[in-house]
Amino acid sequence: MHDAVTDMPGSFVRTLAGVERLRRAGLHVLLKTPLLVDNGRVAADVLKMTQMMNMPCNFDVVITPKNNGNMSPLELQLQHPRLVELMTRGPLADLLAPSGFEGNPGPAPCNAGRSYCGISPTGDVVPCLMMPVKVGSIRERPFAEIWHGGPVLDEVRGVTFESLTTCRSCDVKSVCNRCAGLAMLRGQGVDGCDLSGKQVAKARMAAHRLKVIQ
Repeated sequence: MHDAVTDMPGSFVRTLAGVERLRRAGLHVLLKTPLLVDNGRVAADVLKMTQMMNMPCNFDVVITPKNNGNMSPLELQLQHPRLVELMTRGPLADLLAPSGFEGNPGPAPCNAGRSYCGISPTGDVVPCLMMPVKVGSIRERPFAEIWHGGPVLDEVRGVTFESLTTCRSCDVKSVCNRCAGLAMLRGQGVDGCDLSGKQVAKARMAAHRLKVIQ
């Protein structure tokens, strides 16, 4: 399944070999697996494998567009019924199900461009990897000068809890992990709705209500 997703025969074996080299070097390794339409039903096997290896594993149910705005990867995101099923039944339920969100006022502004950023292999600086808007290049200017600010960083840093008006009125805000980068990639603006996150939030809310009923 791994090789089919990566379209690289042998990539699963090479990935695990790389993991073992890192662990032998004394590094803490955590596997993170995106749950797709194709692999959602074998995710339990991944969890079992990492448990046998005594290694932590996380699963991500949010699938992102390509950095160039191409939306085709979203076709691979699990749909609502399957998401709710994974969050309420089976070995992944405890990892995916929401908890402790009662009274949560909703998403806060993310720390992209505030406490961290991304730097590409070619030196381009972006607010975060999910917000691929170039704000400068360390090959052209010192990082400190880039980090000091500019139109994009100022806009990102100007978002406040109160300015997320769409989030404030959303009925699933308490279980939403909004990503500003995804909102931008999907044309909603830095303070707009993360439509991918909202889809997952709806499943989380449904899973929570189902558990309450049970």
